[in-house]
Amino acid sequence: MADIIRRPSKTLKLNIDENWNVTYGTFNNKNPKTVYIIMWSWLKPLNDDFMDILNEVEKFVKHYKIGLNDVFQTRLITTFDIAHLKMLVNKKSQLKLKLHLIQIECKPFLETKENVIKIATDIISRIYRLTGNDFEFSRKGRK
Repeated sequence: MADIIRRPSKTLKLNIDENWNVTYGTFNNKNPKTVYIIMWSWLKPLNDDFMDILNEVEKFVKHYKIGLNDVFQTRLITTFDIAHLKMLVNKKSQLKLKLHLIQIECKPFLETKENVIKIATDIISRIYRLTGNDFEFSRKGRK
């Protein structure tokens, strides 16, 4: 018997930053207790000394604390995905982040948008601060 693939019942794109693709959604539009955010960008290391910086970014993402404790539980599931070993200087690689947020009060999906934007904006700005001028970010891939 084939596995059933669960599809999100609601997904929206957010235009937060010119170098990042951001979507958010829920698997249950009628009772959106869990909201997910998917963020990705193509990044290009500009010098050979990029691994330590990527490790700092990964550590930040995995230990990220939400400043909206009255809206979402502080416990969240995060995924940081980048092919560290395949990265080369001046070659783009995709960085992808996934966050699953659990609402304290189950508000309608569209009412979570403002808080999702705050979280995604905060994460992007912190990643920019951690990477400094050592990476170039782009919304589009290798071309």
